[in-house]
Amino acid sequence: MKIRCLVFLLLVFVWWFLSEGDFSSWTVGIPSTFLVSFFLFHYLPPNRPHVKIFSFLAFIPYFLYQSFCSGMDIAKRLCQPSLPIQPEVWRFSFREMPDKPKYFMAAILSLMPGTLSMEIYTDHLIIHSLIYTESQEAETRDLERRIARIFGIQLSKETLA
Repeated sequence: MKIRCLVFLLLVFVWWFLSEGDFSSWTVGIPSTFLVSFFLFHYLPPNRPHVKIFSFLAFIPYFLYQSFCSGMDIAKRLCQPSLPIQPEVWRFSFREMPDKPKYFMAAILSLMPGTLSMEIYTDHLIIHSLIYTESQEAETRDLERRIARIFGIQLSKETLA
């Protein structure tokens, strides 16, 4: 019950912020926030992965830094006449985690310059990399670990074959 009240208050704050504090908007705002909170808790499954907000906030600088570095690397390579790229399609085996974090990871990989999540399966992901290096697997494993931390998932030590 406590979490429902906190969610409701957060939605009320968001409504207040978006309406720029206009009290005449509350005739729509209060019923809307009640409906949204009701649907959030009524229709979302209770066993869904919960996002750890501080882990997510800590992930943002990592993501921005990685995006910047890989974007600069790709731009530098594409501006060279020899075009030093090594495109490759490869398979990344997930450690055991629920589907939503896997989809989130696939989306994040596709947002990173030079990578594209092509197909997602229950136990692995097919990735296209514009520049494939030997460290690609370790970097993707690190991303998997960070995403697991966002969702509060304890990953096993071993990887799938």
